[in-house]
Amino acid sequence: MNSPAPPSPPIPSTWDRGGLPAWTCHSPAMFGLENRYLFLNHWQFSRYVNDIPAPGDWRSFDLLGERAAILHGQDGVVRAFRNLCRHRGARVVDGVFSTKWYLSLFASRQVGNAVILSVKIALISASVATILGTMAGIGLARFTRFRGRILFSGLVNAPLIIPEVITGISSLMFLILLAEYVGWPIRPTDEQ
Repeated sequence: MNSPAPPSPPIPSTWDRGGLPAWTCHSPAMFGLENRYLFLNHWQFSRYVNDIPAPGDWRSFDLLGERAAILHGQDGVVRAFRNLCRHRGARVVDGVFSTKWYLSLFASRQVGNAVILSVKIALISASVATILGTMAGIGLARFTRFRGRILFSGLVNAPLIIPEVITGISSLMFLILLAEYVGWPIRPTDEQ
């Protein structure tokens, strides 16, 4: 059985209890020492067993340049391996893989109803747009002179032009901000 932990030694009253100095929080040298003597030399928590509940589930884990793959084996045992190919030095697995979320997503009645409704709306709107666009095109091609033709032509062509105009304006605004804050693209100077 477990035995109680031995009592800890008393803390001297002369110790400074103000904490670590501020430089230790942002010092690259201190971080390097912590990595070498603390983090990489002691056990580290990577995952809960509940994160990989079914045999075949796995997760990848990265800590300070060290990579591991945690696997739930077919025998029910959870194991960790170095996530490193011996030949190329590349990752063997990356991220998370499990099909259970896809299966539960498509098994949901609400998601199925939403997908069916989205497909219905898409088919109806595409059909109506095709019919109206065809009628407008035929009207503009056959009847060359009628009152309001320019306005009607503009309304027909507006959905084709507006996305490019918005993209152009947003690109211009982005480049102006980039030139203001970064200095790129460089403005041409008069001195050459």
